[in-house]
Amino acid sequence: MSHSEKEQLLTKLEEAKKQVDIGGHYVHYKHQEAIYVVTGFGIDEDTEDVRVEYERIDENPAIPWRRKLVGIDGWLTKVEVNGQLIPRFQKVT
Repeated sequence: MSHSEKEQLLTKLEEAKKQVDIGGHYVHYKHQEAIYVVTGFGIDEDTEDVRVEYERIDENPAIPWRRKLVGIDGWLTKVEVNGQLIPRFQKVT
């Protein structure tokens, strides 16, 4: 598979930064007690989807996680809880 032009990939990363804050603290709707810090973004090698890179702040050593920005189970995808759509990840600071 050939990749997109560098400028296109950089644009995807810049758009992600407008939606999710690097260094921001977030909670997952299922685990309100755990706080995650966004450490950066990356491009998935196979799909060229933007991935959010994050880790739990109270783990030592922390495990680095990566999740799609959008799409099924994506960082920005809303989930239904008790009949209401809520953010999968909610910024707390």
